[in-house]
Amino acid sequence: MVETYLVTGQNARDDLHDKIDALNTSQVYRVSQYVDALTRSLFEGINPESSLVTTSWLEEFRSRIQAHHAVNIAPLTRTTFEDAFAAACEAAGSDTLKSESATNRFWDIAVDHSYYSLKTTAAKNISHYYLHISKLTEAAWIQDQRTASGRRDKTLELFHEFRYQVKSIFMLRGFKNDDLTVSRYELVEIPGTLFDPIFQVPVTEFNADGPKIKLPYGSITPDLEIRIDRSDAKVTIGQIQRESCIVHGTWDFPPAA
Repeated sequence: MVETYLVTGQNARDDLHDKIDALNTSQVYRVSQYVDALTRSLFEGINPESSLVTTSWLEEFRSRIQAHHAVNIAPLTRTTFEDAFAAACEAAGSDTLKSESATNRFWDIAVDHSYYSLKTTAAKNISHYYLHISKLTEAAWIQDQRTASGRRDKTLELFHEFRYQVKSIFMLRGFKNDDLTVSRYELVEIPGTLFDPIFQVPVTEFNADGPKIKLPYGSITPDLEIRIDRSDAKVTIGQIQRESCIVHGTWDFPPAA
């Protein structure tokens, strides 16, 4: 559970003033940076049908973005995103539990007893239409399996475990300006159900050493592509249709003055 400390009212403001009066010049400057960031407007586009974003959730998540960029040019890392996501869920009244074990290779956070994977990306070539997960998980068996049936069995075993644990994947996508400052954040949910058609894929699709399997199998417009990467012994998910996902919200930074 993420610990949060919320103070309100005139007493809290007076207490803050007293604390600021006790700071040195450098510390006052740093506080000023945070205040400027927290009062900086963001252009938000929130999905009205989002099951995640409430007013309390949004206020906390927005403040985390603003506070991060008070002193950082780089986008939120996965760790800072995890902290922000957990804090926002708690602000909305949910119980949270962050994964602290390497054995939980698929889920990063539990929210009200549902388990989710959290990902971030700020790739230079980020697409407005497709999502990409460079590493869903490592899998040492990929380099050991030499038959199509062996690759299929191990792949289905992996995704059975993944779907047993994970309800969906939340990805925070950071779009950058030419000067590498962040121009937009986009929070997208990739439903776990998009992976379920893997269990109907025939063994012939696993003939290649590094098979690339489009789901649903045989679809003219597949939702995604599972890539069994033999060179790096990992599973990559590519060509994820943004339209097949849920965009919960976007946060745009106004152009610099």
